[in-house]
Amino acid sequence: MESDDECECEDPRTVGSFADADMGVDARFHDPRDVAVAADGSILVADSGNHRVRTVSPLYPHTVRTLAGSGDKASVDGWGTRASFSSPVGLAVDSSGVVVVAEFWGTNVRLIDPHDGRVTTLVEGLGHQADIWEDDLIDFSGCSVDPEGAVVVTS
Repeated sequence: MESDDECECEDPRTVGSFADADMGVDARFHDPRDVAVAADGSILVADSGNHRVRTVSPLYPHTVRTLAGSGDKASVDGWGTRASFSSPVGLAVDSSGVVVVAEFWGTNVRLIDPHDGRVTTLVEGLGHQADIWEDDLIDFSGCSVDPEGAVVVTS
């Protein structure tokens, strides 16, 4: 039998929590699902459980900030943290620096403008409204952008 000293428990500071931070080691994520590299070299994180897209600076101390998403589970267009995501699970960056976000719930494809942080919806409810799937709801699991700029979403 294990003693309390040997318990392999998850650190409660990292499970299901949220925190932006000046020092990357102090940041907290909840169910990060995908990463991509932005045009400026920042690492983008689809922080699915916090319903946000976060950035990690490429240089020490690896500052973590919210690029977009209020933390509310919804699909609302807007600027930066005034916009909302519904469990972002896929990220990609096109040749002009636009961030493409695939959402798990609602199966939307969203765009984040790299210049002003505005979030807009490119495709809304694709998997849940298409007649070809009828009873089988499609949930997105990722996305990419091909060399011609076409957005590819996986489920």
